[in-house]
Amino acid sequence: MQIHQLVPALHDGDAIGDSARAFRDFLRLKGYDSRIFAYNMDESLSGEAENFALHPPAMSAQDVLILHFALPSDMTEFVKRVDCKKALIYHNITPAHFWLPYDRSLVHLASAGRKELESLAPFMDRSAGDSEYNRRELEQFGFRNTCVLPIYVRRERYEVPPSRMILEKMHDDYFQFLFVGRVAPNKKLEDVLKLGYYYRKLYDPLSRIVFVGKTDVVPVYRAALRELTSRLEFMPEDVVFTGHVDWPELVAYYKSSHLFISMSAHEGFCVPLVEAMICDLPIVAYSRTAVPFTLGDAGVLFQEKDFVSIAGICHRIRTDASFRNSILEGQRKQLQKYSKQELEESIDAFLAPLVAEH
Repeated sequence: MQIHQLVPALHDGDAIGDSARAFRDFLRLKGYDSRIFAYNMDESLSGEAENFALHPPAMSAQDVLILHFALPSDMTEFVKRVDCKKALIYHNITPAHFWLPYDRSLVHLASAGRKELESLAPFMDRSAGDSEYNRRELEQFGFRNTCVLPIYVRRERYEVPPSRMILEKMHDDYFQFLFVGRVAPNKKLEDVLKLGYYYRKLYDPLSRIVFVGKTDVVPVYRAALRELTSRLEFMPEDVVFTGHVDWPELVAYYKSSHLFISMSAHEGFCVPLVEAMICDLPIVAYSRTAVPFTLGDAGVLFQEKDFVSIAGICHRIRTDASFRNSILEGQRKQLQKYSKQELEESIDAFLAPLVAEH
C-alpha cells in the first residue's frame, strides 16, 4: 500500500517540510511505501522528494494521497482527478483583508487559496488541521472527518551551537524582547513596537526589540514600521530587524533574549511559540486564532492590548524569579505535547479511517 504526500514547496528548515519528512519516515518504519512529491525543493533536499511536475505519483484505489495545503497550486486539480483515498493537512492561509492596505497581489493569492481550499471539501475522505483553530476552519468550509495533526518541530535543530558572533553582539545590559516570524501585517509588529515604547518609558530605557524573519514580504508594511520606529523615538540599536537567519543565528537570538512577545492577530499554528518553549524563553502572547491552542495553559496570554498592563507583566517576569519559573514550568509541560511520540500517535489516529481495511 502506498501513502504519499504532496507538498508544493519543500525547503530546508521549513516546519511543513520537516513534518512531511517525519511523517514519511514513520510510515516507512510501519512498512508503507511512502514518498514526498514537490514542485519546488531546495537543492540540499533533492534526495528527499520527487519532482511532482515530472513524475506525479501513480496511485491505485486502495492507496492514500495526502495534500499539504497552504497555498493554491496545480496539485489541487490532480488530487481531485486521481482515483485513490484522499486526505488533506491544512496549514492555514492568512486572510486577504490583512494584505488589503499593502499588496493587492497577495490579496488575490489569499482569496484564490481559500476558494481552492473550499473546492476540495467534497473530495476528501479525511482532513486535519495542524491546530484546533485550523480544524475548525476546515469544518466551516464543509470538510468532514476532521482531526488535529500538529506540526512536528525537530528539537535537534535547536541543539546546534549558537552563533558566537550574535551572542557577543547581544551580550550587554539591554533587556531584549524577541519576535520570530516574517514581517507581515497579520503579525502586528507595530503593536510590539508600541509595547516596547511603554516598557522603555515606564521601566527601562535600556531595552531592545529583535524581529527575526524575512523583511521583504511586504515592502510597504516594512516602510510603515520604519516610520513608526522613528516616531516612537527608538534609536537604531533599540530595534533590530535581522532578516532571514541560519540555525546557529536563530538559536543565538533565542538564547540571548529575555522574553518572547507576540501581538499577532492571525496564526494558523505559530511554530516560534514551540521554538521559544524548546529554548526555555518565557512567552507573552495575544490570545487570538491558533495561539491559545498552541500554548494551552503555557506562557502568559492576554485578551486585550493594554500596553501599560502588558509592560507590567513583562517587567514582573524580569524581576520576579518565582513568577518567571512558574511560566517556564508550564511551557515545559506543554512542550511534551509536541514530542515525536505524540506526533506518531496523532499520525496513527489521522490514518486509521483510511487504512482500516488494509
